Amino acid sequence: SNAADSVPASPDELVELREVAEAERALATDPAGALARVRAVEARFPYGYLEEERHYVEVMALLALGRLAEANPKVSAFLRAYPDGAFGRRIREASRASRLNP
Repeated sequence: SNAADSVPASPDELVELREVAEAERALATDPAGALARVRAVEARFPYGYLEEERHYVEVMALLALGRLAEANPKVSAFLRAYPDGAFGRRIREASRASRLNP
């Protein structure tokens, strides 16, 4: 066990983690709900530690909803901010499937 494992997360971090996880789970069945949830988390925790995950859920929800004009600049910004991140490949694939060219 390393030292990081023994440091408890703050209550806010746990709330943020739970909300982002719920939003990500909702992507497949309720992208509008996922988008609303992740935007509420963004408003509540603008400097939260799950920024990449929040932006991923937001972009994927916009693509799923067909809101391409809104998604397009967010796709570009995401891929600039996290070029080698865990979610970049999924966003590129979803963008291509939506006929966007990131």
